[in-house]
Amino acid sequence: MIHDLARTLELGGYTFPTREDYLTRYAAGRSVDEISADTITTIQSDWHIRGQNGCVFAMHAARSLSARQWRHEVLFDHRDARRIRTLITRSVADPGNDVLSLIFPQVTTPEHVQVLVRSALEAGCHLAPDDPAEGSGLIALRYRLGAADSWIVGFAPLPNLPATRRAPFTELAIRTKTKDRPTHPDLNKDAGQAHLADINLDYPPDVVHLLINKTRTRTTKILGGTQRRSQMKAAKARTTFALPVDIARHSKEEFMEEVEKRTGLALKAALILKGRVEDSFERRSVANRTVVVKVDKEDFSPDPDALLDIKAKLIGDRTLLSVKYGNWHTDSVRREHEVRFERDDLGNLFAILKLLGHSRFIVLSSIRTTWSGDGVVITLDEYPKLGKALFEVELADAEQGEEVIDAVFARLGVTPMDSRQTVEFIAGLNQAEEAQVDLGRIAPQELAKELVGSH
Repeated sequence: MIHDLARTLELGGYTFPTREDYLTRYAAGRSVDEISADTITTIQSDWHIRGQNGCVFAMHAARSLSARQWRHEVLFDHRDARRIRTLITRSVADPGNDVLSLIFPQVTTPEHVQVLVRSALEAGCHLAPDDPAEGSGLIALRYRLGAADSWIVGFAPLPNLPATRRAPFTELAIRTKTKDRPTHPDLNKDAGQAHLADINLDYPPDVVHLLINKTRTRTTKILGGTQRRSQMKAAKARTTFALPVDIARHSKEEFMEEVEKRTGLALKAALILKGRVEDSFERRSVANRTVVVKVDKEDFSPDPDALLDIKAKLIGDRTLLSVKYGNWHTDSVRREHEVRFERDDLGNLFAILKLLGHSRFIVLSSIRTTWSGDGVVITLDEYPKLGKALFEVELADAEQGEEVIDAVFARLGVTPMDSRQTVEFIAGLNQAEEAQVDLGRIAPQELAKELVGSH
């Protein structure tokens, strides 16, 4: 704990340092981005140790866990979804890590938090299936750990937040492991949920029971009494942030989700599957498609770590540019934007992509059949020249769960590809030499002319 530090905030009989108290001592008039990451981590850890968050378990964990067990990472750019993703996946994969705290010193307004929520969603987090009702202003972020959802707890120096969440710096605290032991009877026992309170501090049951009671008493005092605490949903563990209603609604509406699973098939097997789909779902359309897909590697193999998926599509008489953000083989949820443009501009689009550094593409011609029903959209892309097909099931409403997709696969007797199989299938398509295009060898306008002529 930091000594000789002013404590100008009084809550329920306790005194705590404020953000201003910490900055007065450590910043001395400098901006936050001039403070070292180590100092920022020290300040945030000290705040947890002092117990303003109300959780006595967190106080003990902050004192006793090693830097590896409770990992702190300071990010000065809250828009860097790629970095957020990397840090989360690395900590989840580290067997010695229990908690990851991502600290964002420059996030100081509700609008900043809105952008951070969007970045977290792009990084692979998702909103809780039972997300708080519209009009509440509450945001509940989760991160998938196998079959469990990790509840993400948020802190920020915002005056509208409950005192237990009003930390010196904005933080996302993420439990990176599922329950690995029987929990205390008074704690959440659901193995499908991972909480910060699940951390094993090796305390005997009677000590855990004592800490639970102390946490309840302390939180009640800090929040202003039993009645106020019971009414304060923004202080509950299930809530990540509380934002002004208009900002919270805006952040949810801006994030378009695409939830999908797929499997690759030989063309003969795809035709058999096609018959089963016809018996159960309503056919919507059949269209010739020419899709030009951006690739980054010189050998045209797919990049498993790529987050940006760019495609130019010729579908019937329509021409579209599709951009998706999210990992195409590890994420079932990705952010998607699609715009329509005139076919005469296709050559200019390729020229722009080349200027942006994208010069290698895979061109795939297919016949796409689309069906719908039972809350899903089903597509089958047949690649006659390659003797292969790609079958995909996507939610018609992303607010539904992935179990809807799984039920369709089970009903049709098909198994979705895992990430390794997805990479291998796409790599097989990409390695067909007749599908490979390099704008260093063919002019953008010439490529456009060839595609339009053969479509």
